[in-house]
Amino acid sequence: MNSEERDVITGLYGKDGFYREARQLIDTTDKEYDIIAMDIERFKMINDNYGTEEGDNLLKYIADRMVTYTDSMNSSAMRMSADCFFIIVEHHEGFVDQFISYMRNEINNYEINMKVTVKFGIYKVEDKSISVAKMCNRALLAVEMIKGKYDKVSNYYD
Repeated sequence: MNSEERDVITGLYGKDGFYREARQLIDTTDKEYDIIAMDIERFKMINDNYGTEEGDNLLKYIADRMVTYTDSMNSSAMRMSADCFFIIVEHHEGFVDQFISYMRNEINNYEINMKVTVKFGIYKVEDKSISVAKMCNRALLAVEMIKGKYDKVSNYYD
């Protein structure tokens, strides 16, 4: 793998590397997978109020926590854009809720004088024939449906 496939801030895969890794996971096992999209609400406010260095530190912190939590699993993660992450993980009953709870708790522990809110969109991979890009778009669509809704933290693609 070449270094261009890695995000320079977080060290996670970029789009091409993630799509390739996810496709390999999906195609080489008969296991089920979930793709989880994570989006930081009002990330621009963090950069505006605390500077891009602090914003980058938050991105690194989130990436590190994602990888640490899923380290022993068949998984892969990427940072898609400024404040949007994706992870593909083997489907296990209750895992998504545990992962979301863990990530929210860890993000709440991040030391910044501002509430950081993350929304999660989940796509359960049922049709393995569609592209990984389309799977990610479905997880992202699930996130978009709950942005700005303060009573919703996560949403499944339907």
